[in-house]
Amino acid sequence: MLTKQQRITLPLFAALLLFFAAPALAQSEDPGLRLKLHRDFGYGGFSGDIQGNFSLTVDGPADLVTVRYYIDETLLDESGDSPDFRVRFVTDDHAPGLHVLSAVGVLADGSELNSQTIQSYFLSKESADDMVFGIIGPIFAIVGVVVALSALAPLMMGKRRKAFKPGQYGMLGGAVCPKCARPFSLTFFGLKLGFARLEHCPHCGKWSLVRRARPEDLEAAERLMMSSDAAGAAEMGETEADRLRRMVDESRYDE
Repeated sequence: MLTKQQRITLPLFAALLLFFAAPALAQSEDPGLRLKLHRDFGYGGFSGDIQGNFSLTVDGPADLVTVRYYIDETLLDESGDSPDFRVRFVTDDHAPGLHVLSAVGVLADGSELNSQTIQSYFLSKESADDMVFGIIGPIFAIVGVVVALSALAPLMMGKRRKAFKPGQYGMLGGAVCPKCARPFSLTFFGLKLGFARLEHCPHCGKWSLVRRARPEDLEAAERLMMSSDAAGAAEMGETEADRLRRMVDESRYDE
């Protein structure tokens, strides 16, 4: 009859023995044959739906000699090209529907290893095109709408967009046009591309990628613009009073 101490010690010893013996047992097991499916060109969607050109390879023991690949119960091909024993196939060569992929590896001693199975649904080309269009179609539609709005916004805003008041740039702030070096307000219609925005300059009418400018940069651009306008007005014989009257008239579009 076991003592109380033995009843505690023996289960603990058995647990420790299994803990340290488990890695050795795992290493002594046959590594088996692992089948892999690769997409070379085509559609590889969710839930195993595929269409196009694909490859099958295996991971196996070092003494693996040849591998036979099967689609359902039909031999697809046999490969002896190590290390991955790759074979290629086209889904359109087989009937659309659910298929089971498997492989049998032959070792140097003549014994065989069976791989796990992979279930794939072969789509027709028309079905795959519909799946792809269903994914990317809405994305292109959204991008197209944004680009169209960005292009039409200046036309929709008309002359009102051209009027400019120094220091008033709105919620998004202002930017300096890289083409004419004049400041303008950023719009909600601008297309955001990373850290920049595609905007239409109301002064020169050109499109540019711009970033929100710092207040000091906007002030410098304002001074440069006003001095340039003053010089241009002087060349045309416009008096200071005429220039102020013109600025007041233009500002009415912002009321």
